Amino acid sequence: FVAEDLYPEQLVGDEPEPLEIVRWPLSQAEELVHHVDFAEARSITALFLALQYLAAKEEQ
Repeated sequence: FVAEDLYPEQLVGDEPEPLEIVRWPLSQAEELVHHVDFAEARSITALFLALQYLAAKEEQ
């Protein structure tokens, strides 16, 4: 699943600390994978799945 058109909103039960949003161009995704702060396996997997999804969407 890919979430699109998201906006910030805090709901009851959200994490007590705010998440830091770091915008990164998809054209530089490979560079992001080598970044020290981007090392969680599920985030890396999600990035590559999103890139595949977006590439397939462009081909349609």
